[in-house]
Amino acid sequence: MNLKQIWVNLRRSIEGNRYPQVVTKHNLTGDSYFEVYDPVDSKVSSFSSSREIRIWLDQHH
Repeated sequence: MNLKQIWVNLRRSIEGNRYPQVVTKHNLTGDSYFEVYDPVDSKVSSFSSSREIRIWLDQHH
């Protein structure tokens, strides 16, 4: 872990990041999908499109 990542992690723990975090991932066949971590609920959800993420955000935040 580099100094910048340590600083980011420290800042997040102090500030209490409440915003969902989106990560693009790929399955074994190379298809892309999105994982969204919601720190408020401590849950991870998977979506196949950005449109699905927007719908989820509208319903939950």
